[in-house]
Amino acid sequence: MKIVWAIDIFDGVKSNNSRMARFLALFTTRKSDLFAAYVASPSEPRLSTAFDVPESQRFSAYPLSLLKALVRKNKIPVAPQNLLVITSPDLSLTRTTDRLLQGIKIVKPDLLAIQTRQRGGLARALLGSFAETVIHRTTRPLLVVNPSNRLPTSIQTILFADDLSAESSNARGFVAEIAKHFGAEVHIVHADYLYGYGRKRKGADANAYCAQIERRLSQSEAYFVKRGINAHGTINESSKSVADAVMASATKSGADLIVVSAKSGPLKALLGGSVTRKVVRESVLPVIVSRS
Repeated sequence: MKIVWAIDIFDGVKSNNSRMARFLALFTTRKSDLFAAYVASPSEPRLSTAFDVPESQRFSAYPLSLLKALVRKNKIPVAPQNLLVITSPDLSLTRTTDRLLQGIKIVKPDLLAIQTRQRGGLARALLGSFAETVIHRTTRPLLVVNPSNRLPTSIQTILFADDLSAESSNARGFVAEIAKHFGAEVHIVHADYLYGYGRKRKGADANAYCAQIERRLSQSEAYFVKRGINAHGTINESSKSVADAVMASATKSGADLIVVSAKSGPLKALLGGSVTRKVVRESVLPVIVSRS
C-alpha cells in the first residue's frame, strides 16, 4: 500500500514523529511505499519571515532542506526521492489543501495520512481545521492519527462503521483490502436508534424497516466472508449520537483501527460530516475516513 504522509516540518516533537512513522510502516511492504509531503504556504510565519533565505527558495528549496533534516533527525524510513515539497502561494486553507491534494496525484497514493491533536475550545477548532478541510476535499482514503495517543503495534481488529447504503461499497472494498493486508477481522457496526425504536413497536412499517436493516447487515457481512475475511456485524440501538455509538463499539470489540465512510457532495457533507468530525476529533484510536 502506497502512503503519503502530510507532515508538519515544524512539529518538533520527535517522539510523535517516530511513533507515527512506526505506525505507518505497518501499512507498507516496502520502504519505497512511504512518502512524506509538506505544503509550503505564506500562512506559515516561519517560512514567510525567513528573511535570511532568498525569496526564490523560501517556499521550495528551504522547506525541502528542513524536511530532509527532520526525516534524518527522527530516523523516519522515507527515501530521499520520496520527499515532496508542494508550494502554495495562497493564504486560504482550502486552496492550500487543494494544492496538497493536487501535488500528491503524481504519487497515486492508496492512503493519505495526517496527524492531529485533540484539544479543547478554540485551540481544538483551529488545530482541527486542516484535518477537517482535508476530509471534505480529498477523494482518497484518509488516515487520521493522534500520535500522542498509544498507537497499536499491530492491526488485528478493524471496526467498520457501515451505514449499509449502496454508496458505501467503496468503503467496504477498502476495508477488505486493508483487512487482507493485516490478516485482520472486521467488526461491522451499524448505529441506528430507529431500529431499536422499531423493534419495540408493532406494525408492518416497523417490521419491514427492521427486516431491511438486518438483511443489509447480513449482506455486508457476506461481502467480507466471501473474500476470506472473518467478519461479524452488530446493530447499535443506542439513542446516543452515531459517533458515540461507533466509538463505544470500537472499545467493546477491542478494535485497533476505526474506518468510517464520509459522503461526497455538499448536502451529504452537512448530513454526515458531523459524525466523521466527532469521531476524528475524539477517538483515541487511529481513524480512516473512506470516501463514498
